[in-house]
Amino acid sequence: MKEKNKNLLLKDILGRLPYYNFRVRYGNKNYTPLGYGVGRIQLLDSPVMSFVSECPLVEHVKPYLRPMSSMTDDERKELSKILNYEFYIDDDFALVAEDDRHRIRLDLLEVCIDWLNEHMFDYRDLIEKGLALEAPHDMY
Repeated sequence: MKEKNKNLLLKDILGRLPYYNFRVRYGNKNYTPLGYGVGRIQLLDSPVMSFVSECPLVEHVKPYLRPMSSMTDDERKELSKILNYEFYIDDDFALVAEDDRHRIRLDLLEVCIDWLNEHMFDYRDLIEKGLALEAPHDMY
């Protein structure tokens, strides 16, 4: 795996560690990531376990993420409230204000990214790059 992709994958995984519903695939099994150190991801068999099951290199793990196109109307409304304006997702999966010229304030950007992470949306196109798996509907 290219270093650029490895770093992108690591940034994405680390940003999602606080969320209990975040799952990854390693080998032929699903895990809950716990932490990171020395190039390895600590994995739990389930979110209620207290001991580490596996510690593979980050490049051997694939997170389960949701395509931006899977955002429901209710989720779009929830994110619109956070951003304080109505938006739609364009063909490039960009958030666009209904008036096509609205700017997002930087203080709202952090809240927006946290929300996207919590809901497991793939805003970095990791699925398309082969670095993540599309989450089945029963994972969200």
